[in-house]
Amino acid sequence: MIDSVAIKRPTTTKSDTGGNKPTYSTVATTICRKLDMVMHPKFAMQMLADQLEPVKTTEFLLPYATDVRTDDQLVIGEGIFEVVSVESRSTLVQKRCLTMKAPA
Repeated sequence: MIDSVAIKRPTTTKSDTGGNKPTYSTVATTICRKLDMVMHPKFAMQMLADQLEPVKTTEFLLPYATDVRTDDQLVIGEGIFEVVSVESRSTLVQKRCLTMKAPA
């Protein structure tokens, strides 16, 4: 299924007190295909609410010319995903991004 995804990139802005405040700003919106993947719990675990949970990896396939980086976030619907890896497929048609759900 083809969905719409917003790509957000980290930026810094000045806070009310004059310090730097990290934030994300939308740099592009494009189409994507999303596939949820679950790694074997023996190999990938993370702490959530003081309990070990399996890491849920989500794969996004984006158009090849899309500017996406490993420090970006992908926003689809209500879900926010942090980009972990970006690789170009040999077909030069799409980019494969591996992401993890961003902490709330």
